[in-house]
Amino acid sequence: MGTRTKVTVMHRLRPPVIACSAFAAVSCAAAADVTVYGVVDLGAACIVRESLDASTTHTFEETSGFSSGSRFGFKAHEDLAPGYQVSVRLENGFAADAGTLNQGGRLFGREALVSLSTPFGTLSAGRAGVLTSGSGSLEVFASRTDALPGGWSGIFNIGNFAHQSMRVDNLLHYSTAAANGLALHLQYAFGNDVLAGDDDGLPNERSRSRYAGAAITYDNGPVSLALVFDSTLYKHKKGDASGASDGRVVSFGGSWNLSAFKLFAAGQIVRHQRAAYNGEALFRDRRGGVMDDADGFNAHLGVSFRAAAGDVQLAAYHGRLKQNKDAAAKTRHWNLVAAYTHPLSKQTALYAGVAWKSVVMDGGSAKELNNRTTQMAAGLRHRF
Repeated sequence: MGTRTKVTVMHRLRPPVIACSAFAAVSCAAAADVTVYGVVDLGAACIVRESLDASTTHTFEETSGFSSGSRFGFKAHEDLAPGYQVSVRLENGFAADAGTLNQGGRLFGREALVSLSTPFGTLSAGRAGVLTSGSGSLEVFASRTDALPGGWSGIFNIGNFAHQSMRVDNLLHYSTAAANGLALHLQYAFGNDVLAGDDDGLPNERSRSRYAGAAITYDNGPVSLALVFDSTLYKHKKGDASGASDGRVVSFGGSWNLSAFKLFAAGQIVRHQRAAYNGEALFRDRRGGVMDDADGFNAHLGVSFRAAAGDVQLAAYHGRLKQNKDAAAKTRHWNLVAAYTHPLSKQTALYAGVAWKSVVMDGGSAKELNNRTTQMAAGLRHRF
């Protein structure tokens, strides 16, 4: 939703001058088709953690971006000719509880894109979420298959799928125009993370991590489907002990809107997955168990419906991985989520939710890992 930008000038001006200046500013903004938008999401969370090697802990904390990441952005577009349009999106992410930038301190870490739309499709370039990320305007998988796409941080959603919330730099994206509900989407990132040294100008491609993906989507009335193949092309350097195999993922699923409720189902087949399940902050310091080269699957079932003038989401996630270097080392996870959002207006909503997550690693030479976390959260979200 767009908003007019209010500018305060620290000088005394006569009323006619103020009126003319305000009119000129609004007129210029309208001519440029610029939209200023954002989300401020702030809540409180209670977290109970249990693990094998530590006593149970209880944490109560203020949390930013729980149901939807806090952000501030600009959108602009210009019509070049009938059917042809150029557009720009710049979107930053910030922590509302501290006022600091997210995404590694980037000014526009959530998205920085320029796009050219034609009757033959849309070509975009810049930084954005990948096809299966659940984040941003180029994502195609979670928005069609997940009861809680993106947002809902902590153990509510993040970490259940490969490439979830993954954003990349140096991205090139192409989507065809939809034909009978079908569309094709292609992505390639020349260097995933410039802050980590993935410079797209380096002559040796294997010296940086890259990303490639392709997807087919189908949208027809109450039915939405998605099939995605994507791969992280890991950087390979001399002495790299993490292995040379690239990560490969096949993701599939869809949703069916039955008016009274909406059903969701999704699955993933993963190969050579790295840092699975326990990579999120809630598990990062637990026993040090990491699956750095593993095969397996992820699955999801969910439903959303209206209740008490608000929206309810119920979701279940399950996944299993087996480490390639040590076949006896296996990891499995369960995640159960219930969330409720109650709108106070078109822009403002209250939300609350509870989630339970279990991550277990055992067998082989890997360290044992058995974490159970319960998280309860409530907060206020305002969009402008």
